[in-house]
Amino acid sequence: MRRGGRRRARPARLGAREDLEPIVEEAVGLVLTGDGLPTVHVSGDNARLGPVQETADRFGPVDTAVHLGSQAHFTEGREQLVDAFTTAGLMDRVQLTWRHRRGVRAKRDGSPVFSRAGGDVSGVGETWRSCPSDRSRQMPIRVAGRRRAMASLTAAFPGAEIIDVTSRAPQPWVRLSPFYPHGGIPVPFSDGVTGQSVEGIWQALKVFRQSDVDPAKLEITAMKGLKRTVRRYGPVQGHRTGLHGDRLLPYETARRRIYLPAYRWVLEHRVADLVERLRAKQDVVLLDYTTNGDVADPATPLSHAALIQLHIEGRWPREATPGH
Repeated sequence: MRRGGRRRARPARLGAREDLEPIVEEAVGLVLTGDGLPTVHVSGDNARLGPVQETADRFGPVDTAVHLGSQAHFTEGREQLVDAFTTAGLMDRVQLTWRHRRGVRAKRDGSPVFSRAGGDVSGVGETWRSCPSDRSRQMPIRVAGRRRAMASLTAAFPGAEIIDVTSRAPQPWVRLSPFYPHGGIPVPFSDGVTGQSVEGIWQALKVFRQSDVDPAKLEITAMKGLKRTVRRYGPVQGHRTGLHGDRLLPYETARRRIYLPAYRWVLEHRVADLVERLRAKQDVVLLDYTTNGDVADPATPLSHAALIQLHIEGRWPREATPGH
């Protein structure tokens, strides 16, 4: 601790239910203060707002807030956090980094980091920090819902360039849509087979209770007629490992082994010019119908706009899961 600095323990609570406190780990937060120093609140893996408000009332204003810990026990994870700060126009104050729960760092794209002993460091958690705004640095790419009114978007992101990247976007940005028929996109697990669009590949390899793969989806050159629905074909059974594969992949694995490689190929080989244009912009918001960039979240459709953001920021998700 720097001379003149002070450290105070603060309450923190891991679970949302008080009756579970006897069986969950004890959590303790810290407030670091000092003459001429910023006030820092380390949450201590806190999962309740009460201790945060109590700390802010007693020691506020807080200059920097730090949360450390895995998000597995939260009902709202990273994407909800990002969306909330983005909607409030405060995402430029948030820094997200990955860490191992024992303090060993992992790569920001989530891929494993190996210890000196050669072991795979797993159990990656996340650190987020809310810090004072620094408008002099380059603004990050942000993602917002396309269904929001333009007045709401301009109010939330003043001065930002707002770009629609959905299938309804104008040229050239419509080329970033996974529905766009670029052609020549390699189909995962299928040597020599290509598809017109990423969405066509995804739908072609999907297997339903009443319908197997549909190679015709690979040839569609219009941005419609691509979807295959549960209402028509029954529950989804998985995605096949290629047109003639003998395995069905579960949803998350299919995202990592089929969707991600196909869309990354498009970003690198079909729209690299647009990616560079976005990379050069100072303040940009990409519009998509969903904002979920968490491949492991099966409850929400994956946002290709969020994938564009991750690609440009060098945080592309892992394209394989353990054991697959």
